[in-house]
Amino acid sequence: MLNRVLIKIAKYTGYILIPLFLLYFLSGYAMTKGIFHKRTAKLIHDNLLPIPTFLCFLLHTFLYLRFNFRAKLGKWIDYLFLLLGAVLLFGFFWFFLSS
Repeated sequence: MLNRVLIKIAKYTGYILIPLFLLYFLSGYAMTKGIFHKRTAKLIHDNLLPIPTFLCFLLHTFLYLRFNFRAKLGKWIDYLFLLLGAVLLFGFFWFFLSS
């Protein structure tokens, strides 16, 4: 039951990542080429998109890695990915909030 929920979460975060990455590319292009207001593009690119994109990417990546490696390496891989995810999440927020 839990695996079915985790697979759905991994799929939905992948679907959410598509428009987030498209917005990232569009806002980055707008900052350099001026296809819309540069200040708005910078606000979207630097303030609005990083946190949801990173969280969806982290969930999507680690859930699929967990499914692939758990069959080969056993249950302890859950703890390894949990620790690695926590370290990456802490590092991201520390970097994002310090700048």
